[in-house]
Amino acid sequence: MERLDKTLKNIKSGSKLIVRLGRALGRAEYRIKLYLLQVNNTEFCKFMMKPIVAKDTPVRELKKQIIEEAKVQGIDCVLELDKMRLRDKRGIIPDSVYLDDESIDTTSQMYVEPLTGTEMKHEAQIQVYVIRWRPSQCSVDPIEEIILDKIDPKHAIGRGIIYNKEH
Repeated sequence: MERLDKTLKNIKSGSKLIVRLGRALGRAEYRIKLYLLQVNNTEFCKFMMKPIVAKDTPVRELKKQIIEEAKVQGIDCVLELDKMRLRDKRGIIPDSVYLDDESIDTTSQMYVEPLTGTEMKHEAQIQVYVIRWRPSQCSVDPIEEIILDKIDPKHAIGRGIIYNKEH
């Protein structure tokens, strides 16, 4: 407390002091900046919240925490436990997907992505965004997501697109 008093004495007249409500971080806790990722929205990436997370928290537990905090904060987005994905945020690029059985490390920024379809179930899968071009109409369809097996993705892309058309 003495250090805080000395620090406050060094503040010059006319300076602003910003105080944030919340609690101090405990041992092995950190804050994660969460951004809402909506690929078919004009504002595809917007800040969502900054929850406190304990190191090695299971992804599924963090998803539950996010859903509860989103309700409390009145965030306008429908989030369901089995229809959302957490992924690393590298700059503005969505990166690695965290599966439910993994643990959150000390990542500082993540995307929360609401899903309409199925979630990736294991690491042997890859997620690809597809934009279908319709030259006869000179238009593009909304972005679609396809889940492919990593074993041979170049042959699976065509099958994935055909499968998505049928379902």
